[in-house]
Amino acid sequence: MKSGVLCLILLPACSFFEPSYEPATYKYALTWYCISPEGCERTQEVAMIDRATKIDFSVTFTSTQDPSFEVEGSLLYVDSLPRVCAWVYYLSFVGHDLERSRLCHNAGGFELELAIPNDDPATYSQWVVSGRK
Repeated sequence: MKSGVLCLILLPACSFFEPSYEPATYKYALTWYCISPEGCERTQEVAMIDRATKIDFSVTFTSTQDPSFEVEGSLLYVDSLPRVCAWVYYLSFVGHDLERSRLCHNAGGFELELAIPNDDPATYSQWVVSGRK
């Protein structure tokens, strides 16, 4: 009986010390670099996307020029990529769902490689997006 009473007395104290999980939030300013040898289309559209927020396994892209713009992608870390890299899935820009893209973290933030369809969706432009804290 004593151990039962002791458990009842200590139970509230144990729950008081329960750790709370608050995911880390990282915010980045974005810079876009065209890496297609023939140049890139949609430069104005991508330049408008100038902020990113990473929380756990998702990254959200926003625009300070268009507060209604928001695109979220899911991050998947796999053994086939370096430890600091992840595949980004479910991104949709300029009305097109993009293929998976590689995001790699570095000391100042991250770099993301994207292929964005041109006005003629049979072709695309290659971009590197640099996110800096």
